Amino acid sequence: MFETDWDPNDPAGLAGILKEQLGGATAVSLAVDIGFTFVKRVDLPPLKLAEKRKVLELEPERYFPVRGESLVVSLTEDSDLVFAAREHQLEGWISAMQILGPIELIEPGPYSLARSLRITGVTDAAVLCPVFEDDRAALIELEGGDVSNARRL
Repeated sequence: MFETDWDPNDPAGLAGILKEQLGGATAVSLAVDIGFTFVKRVDLPPLKLAEKRKVLELEPERYFPVRGESLVVSLTEDSDLVFAAREHQLEGWISAMQILGPIELIEPGPYSLARSLRITGVTDAAVLCPVFEDDRAALIELEGGDVSNARRL
């Protein structure tokens, strides 16, 4: 385990430090902190997942507090909870982290938390966690091993 401060606008600096301290990896997974995402419950018509994603990415300002920005969205078949991240920021992180190894998974932090807790046998919980670069906190609620709600406080 290794911990360091980092600047989200300089992901290459972080990637270089990680490579120096930990070496390379055969696979890299990125969990996007809830502080870097927009979270919203979205009621869309019964469309396939790919179609829902297209709707949300086509007009992000209709669903999220952005203007003229492209977003990457994360949603699941069985939930109306949607996470969205700024595309340019996410692309920068992905590009920088590839020096560690191939990127195999990118997901919102609450999904990573739920998966990790499920492995330990925790399936129902309310988790209060700090938000990166913010004095606020986020509340992540898990039911049956899945994220049922997530919001910044």
